[in-house]
Amino acid sequence: ESDALSWFARLTNQFLVFVKAHQPASGTRRWSLVQPHQPLQGLIATRKLDIGFVNNPNAGVDSKC
Repeated sequence: ESDALSWFARLTNQFLVFVKAHQPASGTRRWSLVQPHQPLQGLIATRKLDIGFVNNPNAGVDSKC
């Protein structure tokens, strides 16, 4: 699981570099937030979010999506 999440984080960074080179119309930048085995807040079911996107560059492992 950690290998897949690391791969996704690298892929996301490559995508951000690509988008920056093509001058996006939006000024909002988002970062990937990886939280394996964390239940989604407010849901009754046991669904879990492993990867999400946040627009806070200071988001960490304890941040909420």
